[in-house]
Amino acid sequence: MKKIFLTLVAFAALAAAADVTQTIDGTWNTAMQGGDHVVPVALVLKQDGTKVTGSIMMPGNEIPLQGSFENGQLALTGRWNRRAISQEIKLTAKLLEDGTMAGEMGGGGHAMHWTAERLKAKKK
Repeated sequence: MKKIFLTLVAFAALAAAADVTQTIDGTWNTAMQGGDHVVPVALVLKQDGTKVTGSIMMPGNEIPLQGSFENGQLALTGRWNRRAISQEIKLTAKLLEDGTMAGEMGGGGHAMHWTAERLKAKKK
């Protein structure tokens, strides 16, 4: 009986160790959809626990971002500074089962739907 108990405890420990926490680290190919246009942009994210930092490369402007990723939900804010315009932007998204993300970006009274697919890391 003791052997069975120890085997079950060991199995439970291995199962817990195999439970990989979701991560969104990496570079994402992102498609911003506004009206009839789709704008491809790069989204680079670095995750440390639930804290997320990174940047989004909008045409002509790289915007630093910060926020969080918890329970499959991403929430980021940044400030768009271009020419005489400065406005806060907010990105929200959900990490989908297939490993892609989908969400909304808003700021200055405008909102865009976006989708993203993580780029695979190059082998060294």
